[in-house]
Amino acid sequence: NEKVEGINMISDLSEKNPRAIEDNLQEVVTALINESKNLRSSVSRVAISCLGTLHTNLKGKMDPMTEKTTAVLIARSGDVSNAFIRDHATEAVETVVKYGHPNKVLASIITAGAISKNNTIRCATSILLSQLVNRLGTTAALANGDFLQKLIPLLLNFANFLSLSLRKSSFPDSAALS
Repeated sequence: NEKVEGINMISDLSEKNPRAIEDNLQEVVTALINESKNLRSSVSRVAISCLGTLHTNLKGKMDPMTEKTTAVLIARSGDVSNAFIRDHATEAVETVVKYGHPNKVLASIITAGAISKNNTIRCATSILLSQLVNRLGTTAALANGDFLQKLIPLLLNFANFLSLSLRKSSFPDSAALS
């Protein structure tokens, strides 16, 4: 498929010549977001993976795109009808958490997943928050007032709405913040 080949070329280009992608970042990300919603699962899967690859290869250059990419990746990570799409989306959004600016990632997670009615998305969101806190370290998370101000209400929200088993499995590090 030509779309799959084109997306794979973008992925390769982001590794070998990131400047070419950076110069057209808005257009590239918009196209990938649109293709990640493609009804053909092979195209969607490759576009989702490419978004993760862009975050890996471009790191901070992707920060302006964090909210848009996180929204689509979290939505796709809640796809209960297609496990391999869900798995690729989860892997890609974990890359966003790993390489994105913590405050931007937190804001994106809040916007995209924290208020979702979908339990799969809410659980995935709480896992992402745990990964973000682990990445920062407890001391740094507690020292960052803006980050902490957004995080605490979110933790309380999850404590109220997630089942006990989900709370234990998806956000075990909340005790580290106390």
